[in-house]
Amino acid sequence: MKTNRRLPVALAVIAALGISLPAYLPARAVAGQITFGPSLENVTFTGNGTGSVLISISGLTGPGFYAGNLLLGTFAFGPVSFTAGPGPSIYHASSSAESFEFTGSDNMKGTISWSFIQDGTRQPKFFGSLLVATAFGSADFLADYSPGTTVPVDFITNMMTGASSLDFLSGTTNSATATISSGQVMPDVVAVAVPAPIPEPATILLIGIAVIGLAVGFRCRSAAELSSVNRTIREEGWEE
Repeated sequence: MKTNRRLPVALAVIAALGISLPAYLPARAVAGQITFGPSLENVTFTGNGTGSVLISISGLTGPGFYAGNLLLGTFAFGPVSFTAGPGPSIYHASSSAESFEFTGSDNMKGTISWSFIQDGTRQPKFFGSLLVATAFGSADFLADYSPGTTVPVDFITNMMTGASSLDFLSGTTNSATATISSGQVMPDVVAVAVPAPIPEPATILLIGIAVIGLAVGFRCRSAAELSSVNRTIREEGWEE
């Protein structure tokens, strides 16, 4: 009988946990990102011997596409030169402004301000923000990249040639180069409207299990109470 009494409680707990879990899972992406890379040209890194590096880009171009439209487009970074550091590990960028353009079925131009470069391997990763200046294309694209908005941008390089890491390079006056491996421009999730969640079949099933568990528990409790009353009647000699 103990097993039967615990069963409805277990069912209700499992169902409650199952219903609660979706709230802690990441929501599906609702905005399309621009994915780009690899680049045809190199980024040049030059150490200053005191823990910082000079970043030089004469221009970076290559393929790219918008997630809302899988037709292949192109990307282009403009020329820029700035100092990042001192390190180690995180190299904060000095004042920098670099043009960015995505061209395809949808088009967008803007200006990038680099925030920092993450080191630790032979593939440094750049993080910054992109101020959208102009945008043309589908309604979805314009909603994702409307002019005047600032969105995150980042990319990781391929293996550097000439240095094992920026931490090593920054202690020398040598230079190293690397092309872009891949990168992305992603609208700020805070600015994206998230639709109200629709119950999925699994959630509905868990709700059903919870209801069944409660019903079974009530029935078992009622049966136990009736059995207790009958036992009391017999013990007190109330039966005819």
